[in-house]
Amino acid sequence: MQELFVRFLEKPSLEKFLEIRKNIIQSDRYFPYSKEISDMSNCLEEKEYATAREIFLNTFPNLLLCPSAHLMLSYVYKGQGNEKLAEFEEHVMLLLVHFIMQTGDGTES
Repeated sequence: MQELFVRFLEKPSLEKFLEIRKNIIQSDRYFPYSKEISDMSNCLEEKEYATAREIFLNTFPNLLLCPSAHLMLSYVYKGQGNEKLAEFEEHVMLLLVHFIMQTGDGTES
């Protein structure tokens, strides 16, 4: 899964995004209504940056295509003083939003 994601980041395409999404959905670690986003948010409020990052890593690959998880990782890295990784995670978040928007118009069909 990591290789797929790296290839997606190197040369983004809807096809690669959909392939990763399919693999995540088929994973036994896929939980669409998990509470980790809330847990990460709580950690950020308490400035527990390392714990927030660990929550993300421990969910792999469940939150891999979740823009809000990557935005929170950006906050984690900002809080730790790592601007380079913070900017990278912001870029990933925007990339994911872009491709999510290409998957449909929000209607049930």
